[in-house]
Formats: sequence, structure tokens, C-alpha cells
Amino acid sequence: SAPAIRRAARCDGSLNMWVSPRRYAGIRDEVLRLRAGRPGFTFGLELLTCIDDDRENARQEVRRALGRFHLDPDATERYTAYGTPADVAEYVGQYARAGVQHVSFYLPGFGWSEQARRLAEEVLPLLGAPVAGRL
Repeated sequence: SAPAIRRAARCDGSLNMWVSPRRYAGIRDEVLRLRAGRPGFTFGLELLTCIDDDRENARQEVRRALGRFHLDPDATERYTAYGTPADVAEYVGQYARAGVQHVSFYLPGFGWSEQARRLAEEVLPLLGAPVAGRL
């Protein structure tokens, strides 16, 4: 919302969730406008993520997690990263191109430590050094 964006602009960063890359870019532009060139702001995103070699398995795990949080999977699934490492990297890349500098990956699905390993070893390298180094 506009009041939330104004509040964020007074701080040193934000950690958004449940926004599209397009909306994120708009939020970023508005924060930068409100800050009038003042440095020191970090644009972050919290992203529910599930990595699986089978995209549909990952999708179903995401939908189960959203249901556990009492969120409507039909309304919120589009704001989650799921699928193969390439699928997840492509999704995260959209946000990086929209100006995200930091991603906090939330891994609620099966095998948290395995998900974290796959994220570090299989997804982040696909983003390339300039992007992965920023996130």
C-alpha cells in the first residue's frame, strides 16, 4: 500500500512478500523517488521456495505449505518459486531484474537441509555471479 511504501522509504530497507516482479519494480521506483537519492536502502524479498526435479511435485508441496499457513493457494501460488533448479533460478531472476538485492528463501517443504543444499549448489550458480553475489 502507499502508506507502507512511505514508511519503508524512511527506513534502511524492506523485505516484501506476495508481490509480482512488476509490482516490486513499482515499489522500488517509488521508494527511490521518496528517498530523493539518499543511499543506504536494501531491497529485499521473502520468497517461499521448493526445489524438485519434478515441477508438479514442487508445486504440490508449495500448495500444501500455503494451506498450512491458511493462505489460498490459488491466490498466492504465483508469488512462490518452485520446480527444477532452472525454474527457480528463472523466477528469482525476474525479481533480481526488478531490483531485488536480497532474497530470504523460506523452505517450508520436505527436507529443509536438502532444499538449502540444492538452493546453494544448483540454483544460485544458475543466476550467475553478479546476481547471486548481490542476493
